[in-house]
Amino acid sequence: MIPSYEDVMLPFLKFIVDGREYSKRDVINEITSRFNLTEEEKKQLLPSGQQPIIDNRVGWARLYLKKAGLLEATKRGHMKITESGKDAIRQNPSSINTKFLSKYPDFQQFKVSKKVDPLPVDLIYDPDELIYRSYQQKLDEVKSELLDAVKLTSPSFFERLVLKLLRAMGYGVLGETTKQSWDKGIDGIILEDNLGFNKIGFQAKRWDTNTITGSLISTFRDDLKRNKLDKGVFVTSSGFDKGAVERSQLSDPKVILIDGEQLVDYMVKYNIGVQEYDIIRLKKIDRDFFSEEE
Repeated sequence: MIPSYEDVMLPFLKFIVDGREYSKRDVINEITSRFNLTEEEKKQLLPSGQQPIIDNRVGWARLYLKKAGLLEATKRGHMKITESGKDAIRQNPSSINTKFLSKYPDFQQFKVSKKVDPLPVDLIYDPDELIYRSYQQKLDEVKSELLDAVKLTSPSFFERLVLKLLRAMGYGVLGETTKQSWDKGIDGIILEDNLGFNKIGFQAKRWDTNTITGSLISTFRDDLKRNKLDKGVFVTSSGFDKGAVERSQLSDPKVILIDGEQLVDYMVKYNIGVQEYDIIRLKKIDRDFFSEEE
């Protein structure tokens, strides 16, 4: 029998407890062996036909363990356990599930920000609800993987990514980078519209876990003033502390902050770093067609 994503969590974490780096495929192979899955069960696909069910279950377990801080991404498709993960195993839990993970602050914050969980298999849902809930689940999974991928890029790649995104959002771009001709604290210049009526400076910080502080925003604001720019955008793959948010709200120059979560939201919306692989068109009966009134 194919295990649920919650059943996968404990053996998943035990498998990587030695602290070595493992690929997602390594974990899938371990789980299929651990639960004695048959060849037929290994190949059984989701209703979409796009992914084996067991791969999907392992993916959800990985997402939740990562959001609780029990494992971390190391490079594309790879991960290792964290100290918090090792501590969880030392507690010798009988199982690890969403209730167990809820004691971790990072997971609590993640749960508050999300609208849905993977669907329990023993409940009956309206078909429309199933479709839209499943879509939202998949979108959340993609965004989490996307943020992992962004955090593993080089700083120069991250700057180019931000420029490409801003261009897709409808901003004009003044060159690829501006480090040669502008202040060192400004990574690029975008134009408020394609006619170039107003210039906006931007800063792109590809950080993993450290948050952007108020002092960095103050420095950015000073750089904007020095270059006679009255607007700026500060983009990071991590987040902003309270001081950064407060200083961004000061006027002259005006500064907009985009953190990692907002960044991947925009990337998905404007198809940067993602691609569409399937389209499902829902059908409903056309009642007017069957009307016999003249």
